Amino acid sequence: MFDLSRRQRFVVAVLLVGFGIGGVVLAARRLSGGDVVIAPGPSPAGSERAEAAEREEAVKSSSAEIDVTVHVCGAVVHPGVYTLPTGSRVADAVRLAGGLAPGACPELVNMAQVLSDSAQVYIPAKPAQAPGAGQGGAAAGASRIAQGPAGADKTPPPGEVTSSSLPAGGMRVNINTAGLAELDTLPGIGPALAQRIVEHRAAIGRFDRPEQLMDVPGVGPRKYEALKHLVVVY
Repeated sequence: MFDLSRRQRFVVAVLLVGFGIGGVVLAARRLSGGDVVIAPGPSPAGSERAEAAEREEAVKSSSAEIDVTVHVCGAVVHPGVYTLPTGSRVADAVRLAGGLAPGACPELVNMAQVLSDSAQVYIPAKPAQAPGAGQGGAAAGASRIAQGPAGADKTPPPGEVTSSSLPAGGMRVNINTAGLAELDTLPGIGPALAQRIVEHRAAIGRFDRPEQLMDVPGVGPRKYEALKHLVVVY
């Protein structure tokens, strides 16, 4: 064989050991480690679209929570159901409905009231003046009721309306349009009770029958009996 010196044999032995160790390490890596697989993630454009969709959905959800829907009716140009932002006032709903119609009576409504969801905003109209129902005609008609034909004195039967029993102006009070001062002219109705009648009317929209006055706190059957011939609804 080869005649190697001691030093050469040492170098060869070191190289063999190094090769052996390297082979062992490489084999161990192949046995224990697999291929690294990188899963593809969403593209930047797709991520931006997803974030935009989430923001749009959040805006829709928040807007649904801050809106109120109300029914605007009565003496407005375009009655209907409208949606407004929370915190809107009655005046805002009336503007959205086209504004006040001719003959509207907005002084009977609190135009500064904050709207609540599913509320009804009713704007009453001024009562139409009946032909010949001016102050002179009303007073003359009331006088004829009280005096009878040919000016003869007669005592009206119980429950009959006379000039002395009618409110100031000689006309029955329309409880759907009467203001505080006009309601105060009714017997037993003071300023506080007149205010409750107006508030109750604003809550229910309008009175369908005079008997509904008894739904107002403070107007019982006895008080209604005393004023039922002095009130009317239309």
